[in-house]
Amino acid sequence: MTVNAAKTISTPAENNRESLDTLMRAAMQGDDKAYAAALDQMARLARTIISQKIQSPDMAEDIVQDVLLSVHQARHTWDGERPFKPWFYAIARYRLLDALRVHYRNKEDLLDDPTHMELFAAPVTETDGLSEQLAVALNSLPAKQRSVVEMMKVQGLSAQDVALKLNMTVSAVKVTAHRAYKSMRSVLESEK
Repeated sequence: MTVNAAKTISTPAENNRESLDTLMRAAMQGDDKAYAAALDQMARLARTIISQKIQSPDMAEDIVQDVLLSVHQARHTWDGERPFKPWFYAIARYRLLDALRVHYRNKEDLLDDPTHMELFAAPVTETDGLSEQLAVALNSLPAKQRSVVEMMKVQGLSAQDVALKLNMTVSAVKVTAHRAYKSMRSVLESEK
């Protein structure tokens, strides 16, 4: 009796929905509803993982769909005696890496394509004094605003990364950046 009672105890998270292990075991036995519920949970997990690594929502959703398709095609290889999530995470990781390889390979191909060379043919040193004006405008900012602008626009960091580095909130970083851009704009317009 105690063994059966232990099996019926569930965690609060499992009260709302069954675990992926349970759903996939039922799906492997032919339960279509369990498989649909498992796919729904897997889609949510994959979106969470991939959106942390991929900024483009379209690209992220394409990868999520690749993950789900790969799981569907390889589901017969999952050992039902083992936990499902590590198996799922491995597939998600490899689909993400595959997508990144293709993405960066295509970027290199773009640079090698002679029809696109005109995009890169302009001399990089001709700025008509714009960089000097920007340097003056940037140097006119208070230190904190200058740091935020340099991190976001020169180093290419996100507002979240800047907030972590400067021990600020994300909204404080955005407000500081907005004020800095406004100040820089007025300096640049006064130099015209």
